[in-house]
Amino acid sequence: MVTWPKEWPLEFRRRVKRTNYCWEWRGSLYQRTGYGQFYDRTKPRSSATGGAHRFAYESIHGALDSRFQLVCHKCDNKACVNPDHLFVGTHKDNALDAVSKDRFPIGERHYNVKLNSWQVRVIKHLKGRLSGRNIAGLFGITNVNIYDIWNGKTWKSVGIDTTKIAPLQKQESLNKYQVRVIKHLRGRIGVCDLARLFGLSHATISNIWRGRSWVGV
Repeated sequence: MVTWPKEWPLEFRRRVKRTNYCWEWRGSLYQRTGYGQFYDRTKPRSSATGGAHRFAYESIHGALDSRFQLVCHKCDNKACVNPDHLFVGTHKDNALDAVSKDRFPIGERHYNVKLNSWQVRVIKHLKGRLSGRNIAGLFGITNVNIYDIWNGKTWKSVGIDTTKIAPLQKQESLNKYQVRVIKHLRGRIGVCDLARLFGLSHATISNIWRGRSWVGV
């Protein structure tokens, strides 16, 4: 059984929901960035509020120089505070990591467009299955963005295919981002629903979850 880091106070642990992969921050979020927000009562009031993921890391490994050092996510889930998913990097490291994981905006993901139509279809399908907060953390956007999509204030032109998100009939047609979404949704959506959602076989979903395929993602 996985135990809590002994350095984490009860006040922090109460705001964390552990899953088989990410440990989700359930406290307040920074609306602009989607990162978790935590008030550390051991610090002076002027510097007590900071990122939940940063507190999760620093409480175990010691304080970092905030001018140069960032706490980055291996899992790309901004709401995650799992210590195994966190690593220290510089602003340059963070940018290179974004490039390597295809998180820099290209084409449909222009600097002024955070989402593409595939992502929006997933978000629309997840309505009623996951909370707006969880979905916002998954896609790195705010709760407001999620509810605007759900309420038809944005992305009205993107419809919902009732059978699948996109023509992903073969594993080869999946990309790394889609696989990361599938892995993140483990434990939140059943394999049957997820397979139907993505237009994939049950075996493909299970193989991804069990590490039989897409191991390096």
